[in-house]
Amino acid sequence: MRIHETRGSRTTVVWTISLLLVLVVVLALAACGGSSTTASNSPPASPTWTPTMSPAPIPVVKPGEKLPPIAELEAAFAYDASEPLGFVEHPENDVDWWGGPPLRAVTYQSGGDQAAGYLMVPPGEGPFPVVVYAPGWNTGADMWAEDALALARKGYAGLLVEQPSTQFFSYEALTDIASYVKFATRLRRGLDLLETLPQIDTSRIGFVGWSNGSYVGALLAGLEDRIKSYVLIGEYRFKGDSGFERESHLSAAEWDRYVAQMAVADNLIYVGNNKGSAFLFESGSTQGTFPNEALLAAAPKPKTWHVYTGGHETNAASQKYMRAWILKNL
Repeated sequence: MRIHETRGSRTTVVWTISLLLVLVVVLALAACGGSSTTASNSPPASPTWTPTMSPAPIPVVKPGEKLPPIAELEAAFAYDASEPLGFVEHPENDVDWWGGPPLRAVTYQSGGDQAAGYLMVPPGEGPFPVVVYAPGWNTGADMWAEDALALARKGYAGLLVEQPSTQFFSYEALTDIASYVKFATRLRRGLDLLETLPQIDTSRIGFVGWSNGSYVGALLAGLEDRIKSYVLIGEYRFKGDSGFERESHLSAAEWDRYVAQMAVADNLIYVGNNKGSAFLFESGSTQGTFPNEALLAAAPKPKTWHVYTGGHETNAASQKYMRAWILKNL
């Protein structure tokens, strides 16, 4: 009995030592990369697009084709957030004819270009909620001077961004989309700039855009989570019941190709991708179906559609309503 127990103990010891030796060899091979089952031999994961990367190529879409996933569309609007802002004030260009807080002329870097605009900051230390303003086509950022001043008197800062000098209606779809990418990037770099200013409350950022500025604002709605409230005045679409008619110099086939490609920047898609901002759509009583019911339906709640007497142009009635709405929703 004792002999059996002794042999059993020796057997157990031998097996234990053998297993330890095998384990040591396996670990040594793994450390040297000699194991065929290590993850190091697996192909690296494909990188994904992030806002710190350069824009992806604009997806090409032909009539009858489905759009790529929203993530691929957003990648065309990516920008390098690590680019130095190069923020400069230009007091010689300030606007202050009203005797109140001046519009401070500023420039900053955006996608390798210099963006220009105005900064309105109320008196005091803040931090102040802020509204970012985008003008319409062929208009300047100072079109919003009266509104920025009125809200400054209520304790709201303002950043009025000039649109880039580029073609928005060349009717070459890739050119036009690239222009919207450039404009959207200017506005997003403006948000980056605001985050560096201690007198700005970046938890309360609003947006106001008219016409072309409204269109790019709708694109921002699906790209940004920093903007809490949007006012989109004189909105339009390039797809669906947009009110746009075929340009006389384009054939029906050319127009169909243009509209199909412009769907990459269809504001309906981006508004529908928004995650909970408040929206005010304003339309003149004689401007037709802008914004149409589909665009309004796509926006998340809370949302409001205000119709003012007039055409496509913004006027005193639309501005008064807009300012009151911002005071309640930002």
